[in-house]
Amino acid sequence: MREINISADLLVKSLLNLAEKNRVCLMDSCGVNHLGSHLLIAGLNPLETLEISNSKAKKTLQILEKKFTRNNLSFIFTISYDFGLKLENIQPRPKEFRTFPEPDIFLAAFDSLFIYDYDIKKAFLTGNEERFEEIENLLKAASKNDNNFDLEVKEKSIISSNFTPQSYISTIKKVKEYIQHGDTYQTNLTRQIRAKLAEDLTPERIFWRLRKNHPAPFAAFIKRENDTVVSISPERFFKAGSGIISTSPIKGTRPRGKTVEEDLRLKNELLNSEKEH
Repeated sequence: MREINISADLLVKSLLNLAEKNRVCLMDSCGVNHLGSHLLIAGLNPLETLEISNSKAKKTLQILEKKFTRNNLSFIFTISYDFGLKLENIQPRPKEFRTFPEPDIFLAAFDSLFIYDYDIKKAFLTGNEERFEEIENLLKAASKNDNNFDLEVKEKSIISSNFTPQSYISTIKKVKEYIQHGDTYQTNLTRQIRAKLAEDLTPERIFWRLRKNHPAPFAAFIKRENDTVVSISPERFFKAGSGIISTSPIKGTRPRGKTVEEDLRLKNELLNSEKEH
């Protein structure tokens, strides 16, 4: 491991500068200490990338398991929501609006990573020491690039949604009717928003501005084969460590009991409450 003298902001900006011509995968807690989040982890120019889409769920998991057994490598990856349907053997409903292809799995394998610890305000290179000079030189050159992501965008993006304002209100009324009739007790009504971006509004600039104006503890910038994931999320889905998996989703949760008996009591209280309503 090698300590490098760079701030979190300059590290992110330098990596985003590099992302225009290099593969960059970045996960950032943005200095927001929530649920113990305190790290920035980033990889530059992976040794290998992999995208899987048209494959059976079992075969996909076998491929992933084989990849994860490789020693001395770190992996940054994405999993699509629809892959969950494949795992459960559920046929997805036909969508009534235009979508874009999303890989079931994207995976990037790195032998070296940048780590920034917001708690101690220090940055490090970890992994294959033979690549440290090459990676650090790329970073130093990028840090001198005056690519000002804060400049105002000259053109406006064209925004569209699969809902009109009227159809959105109408759908909310339908959901309320479903709740009154007992067909559902919770519905997460979502919509797809699409934007035709202005020419000078790149994924790198979008992430930089979101990170600056709306910092979140689980942000990500992941450059895949044909697209880029830009995420500013306040939600941790799960954490695995020391043989324990913990989840902290924002919605659809209830408190657990401290003992098995208390857990069962809370569960029965919830079931009885649902029957009464």
